Amino acid sequence: MPSFNQVIVMGNLIDDPKEIQAGGATLAKFSIAVTDYYNSKDGGKHNETSFFRIEAWNRTADNVLKYVRKGACVLVSGKLKQESWEDKDGNKRSNVVVRALDVRFMPSDKRENAAAPKPSEYEEQRPDTSDVMDAGNVDPENLPF
Repeated sequence: MPSFNQVIVMGNLIDDPKEIQAGGATLAKFSIAVTDYYNSKDGGKHNETSFFRIEAWNRTADNVLKYVRKGACVLVSGKLKQESWEDKDGNKRSNVVVRALDVRFMPSDKRENAAAPKPSEYEEQRPDTSDVMDAGNVDPENLPF
């Protein structure tokens, strides 16, 4: 039977990524916080935060370790992987992690360019379109095609 395993999450790192060398390969482990905002039936605004453990390997790990720090916003796409083990008392434990196939570094409020125009300035930058014909008043018989 066919199966499908893909996940995409975007959130902020809760700590700096940790580097681990595993048999000659580089592994970066980090966790992100993903906050979901919603309105309740009574109109109240709420949020709910989930935490995801992420592991990235090789070149993806190298880039994460080089460019990403605590608080950075990342978009991670990958696969879910379940880990199982026994603790020191012999109890079976398990955890689900995201094995990152791609990590995109997203802009955050802290890194925005101060020189970028503010939304109120966009109106001032619009080109003059007063001489452009209104497409709603075009007679289809006058079109050249």
